[in-house]
Amino acid sequence: MSTKPPGRVADKDSRLLERPTRKSTEARTRIIRVAEQLFAEGGIASVSLREISSNAGFANNNAVQYHFGDKDALVRAVFEYRYRPLDDERRRLLAELPDHPTADDIIATTARCLVLPAATLLDDPEGSFHLRFAAQLYQQPDHNILTTTGDLWRELFGGSDSVVRSVFRLVETHFTDIDKDVLILRERFASALVTNAMSAREAAEQNFPRDLRASRDVFVAELLRSVRMLLAADP
Repeated sequence: MSTKPPGRVADKDSRLLERPTRKSTEARTRIIRVAEQLFAEGGIASVSLREISSNAGFANNNAVQYHFGDKDALVRAVFEYRYRPLDDERRRLLAELPDHPTADDIIATTARCLVLPAATLLDDPEGSFHLRFAAQLYQQPDHNILTTTGDLWRELFGGSDSVVRSVFRLVETHFTDIDKDVLILRERFASALVTNAMSAREAAEQNFPRDLRASRDVFVAELLRSVRMLLAADP
């Protein structure tokens, strides 16, 4: 029979219970970052869970399935890894709208919410592949948020807590003279424009950082202008 005080046994058990949780969080993050890069470079459909597990340094080829279940769940986790933090900046931009905004105010704020938070990823000190990953969501048949029935779009952008959804709702409220289905298409076109332009910029700056850094402000300004023009076009 053990002679150790019950309290010390309980403390040891508590520490043992904490370690798997911490390690699990670290493992999930490592998988997400590796998957982000592999999906960005090779396409979502072409990358296997086994390949992700191997590149993340796991001897067990089923590590991704253990932590995420399946590829769809991993795709959502990769998206949310960057997307949720960017929403904090979108909320700040949205809060800058005046109490009684004009249509121009709403269009300008919508453009800023789409473009400016995404642009911050270009300065990620660890290196970002997220913009290229996000662009894959418009290119892969099984994970296409532009041309499918819209289930993935609603899941990623349609929730009540989605700042992007809140911003687009403002657009739809103020542009009642434009058919709602047309506005929804413009919203998706604007998102696709920003995502694909930013994806190309991310890749270019990674390959030619010194050559392109000086021109980024012009790139961002012109992308903002393009989004505004798209959303505000005559019906």
